[in-house]
Amino acid sequence: MRKAEIIIIATPAIGNLVPAVEFATHLTTTDPLLSATILIIHMPQRPLVNAYTDSRATASGNIRFLHLSPVDPPDPDQYQTSVAFISILVEKH
Repeated sequence: MRKAEIIIIATPAIGNLVPAVEFATHLTTTDPLLSATILIIHMPQRPLVNAYTDSRATASGNIRFLHLSPVDPPDPDQYQTSVAFISILVEKH
C-alpha cells in the first residue's frame, strides 16, 4: 500500500502549533500509512516554539518538522494587527 502525506502550515505561535501537532499525531496514530510534515515559520524571538518542535521531533515517528528559511519581517507600516502581521509573514514564505 502507498503511504499518504499531509502538509500542515503552522503559524509561529505556540497556541497554533500545539493543536496542529496534536492533530497530526492523532491522524498518524489512527492510520499508520499516513505521515505528516509540519512547516514551521522561523522567528528568532520565539524560543518556546523552537524548543517544542525539537522535543516533538524526537518523539514523533510519522511527523516531520520542516523549518522554513527565515525571511525579513513585515515593515510596521504594512500591518496594524497581529493577525495582519502573521498573514503577511506567511505570504512571504
